[in-house]
Amino acid sequence: MQNTQIKLQRPDAKADKSRQIEAQVETQIEPATDELSASQQSAIAFLLAGKSDGETAKQIGVTRQTVNEWKNHNPAFIASLNARRLELWEAHAQRLRGLVGAAVDALEGTLDSCDAKVRQAAAVHVLRAVGLYGGDLQPSGEVTAADVERQQTRDEITKSLVW
Repeated sequence: MQNTQIKLQRPDAKADKSRQIEAQVETQIEPATDELSASQQSAIAFLLAGKSDGETAKQIGVTRQTVNEWKNHNPAFIASLNARRLELWEAHAQRLRGLVGAAVDALEGTLDSCDAKVRQAAAVHVLRAVGLYGGDLQPSGEVTAADVERQQTRDEITKSLVW
């Protein structure tokens, strides 16, 4: 006689916890405003230009802590900064796509170089270009204030459930 076991299907605990968190997120968030002050808009421009929080603050006449607060706790600011970073990324990516043919030709020529270091550097560039070397640096993050606030609330709830 064969011994058969019947496995009972148990709801996935992670899925249940995720649904619980999402339900709490929706009840705890307040409608976000996507309005930014002129100072906040200027701050985003300076940050996108590579300025530090301190340099940005000095340029717009606020404290470094204010810029840091906007970057880390203001959903509308975070969403706008993320959206602008994505726009900038996409614009640069489009420019790079226009250079692909010439770059591939140049790399192909250097792969035949007599210099081993030049060949190796070209090979690394080719591997990176096809995603087999290094990581993806594309920016990510929510691009609407409501989504940023929802993610922040989700993170807080998750943290409170874990601790």
